[in-house]
Amino acid sequence: MQILEDRSTPGCTYFGITPKFDTGTDKAQWQIQRTTYDGSAIVILFANDGKYNNVWDDRVSLFPACPPNPQPLPGTVDTNIVNTPNIDIIDMALANTEYTYTLPTGTKRFILKNTDNAIINVGILSGELIDVWPIEPGATYGESELGTPPTFYFRSGVASQKLVVFSWS
Repeated sequence: MQILEDRSTPGCTYFGITPKFDTGTDKAQWQIQRTTYDGSAIVILFANDGKYNNVWDDRVSLFPACPPNPQPLPGTVDTNIVNTPNIDIIDMALANTEYTYTLPTGTKRFILKNTDNAIINVGILSGELIDVWPIEPGATYGESELGTPPTFYFRSGVASQKLVVFSWS
């Protein structure tokens, strides 16, 4: 798997994911998403319904223009200082098995990306309860302005699923 990030366009962040590590950026084998923040909501768009048939080199032209007067994501630091996420891949080799992951200390923002073909259930321990929600295939979930980084619990009913965790300090 190969993951790229581009923050060179003000107000927009592009993520590209391809299943093969050696895929050229000029090959139509990428899933590309664009993330923007309008001051009140994080907006995540996928090119071509999230299919792996896009060219990374064409990422900017796959979406409408970035919004004017871009706003920084809440809880983020100056992207000129820190703009590369920590990326971890949770490999859920076995079906119906719980996997855990704790975000690195100092994490301020994260995105979870389901890159496979089955629903992945995600849970966070909150006090004495675990809040659980599904992440559909190809979908993302993220939060910013974190206090203490949470520990996640992952499970899928299908073997050999992968979840990518992007985190920023």
